[in-house]
Amino acid sequence: MKYLVRVLEFLNEDFEDLPLFKNLLIYLSYQSTGEYQEVLVDKFDISFNMNIIRKNYRSLNFGYDLPFVFLPLIYEKGSIVEYDSFIDNSKIYEKLKSNREYLLLLNGVGSIPKKSRSLVVSSFDQVFNSNETFDSFISFILKNNSNFQQFLKSHSQKKYGVLIREKRRFFRKQISNKKNLLYSFIGLFSLGDFNEENIAGYLNYVR
Repeated sequence: MKYLVRVLEFLNEDFEDLPLFKNLLIYLSYQSTGEYQEVLVDKFDISFNMNIIRKNYRSLNFGYDLPFVFLPLIYEKGSIVEYDSFIDNSKIYEKLKSNREYLLLLNGVGSIPKKSRSLVVSSFDQVFNSNETFDSFISFILKNNSNFQQFLKSHSQKKYGVLIREKRRFFRKQISNKKNLLYSFIGLFSLGDFNEENIAGYLNYVR
């Protein structure tokens, strides 16, 4: 941690007044926890006050181009109306056409516009049917969101199964294919799968 802080301090000497760098510090600080977050907030005078956050993303030319910086803050500290407004102004649905990663940002959305619903359903189907780890991660997050679950029930004819079963099947397949082993063992443990085979496999991996 101390090395990253030193690098940021070095960069801060030249870019302290650059809004883009300041927003990088906001992002790193907010995504951090515990002592690391306290150090960043203290050293770089970071504030998570929503009035300041709104001033940043509304006044800067690139504010709406940084949805992964500002939307987590709006989700935690703002309102659904503000979240939906940011989604619209940052053209998330347009970006979703070329990058399914933007599905993650729909985790906090209040309502999905009628014109974008088929796009969202088809994009979700792609990640749901994918064998890629990150796509499965996106699928799990969205299926864990009650609003998004209701959206799928209302606008998709497909049955997506029970989330816990999907997770268990995914983690077991990853282990069978010897991929992402630590992530998969911990995932199974989080579901309560503390059987002898899983414990032995985990211990064998970490030794």
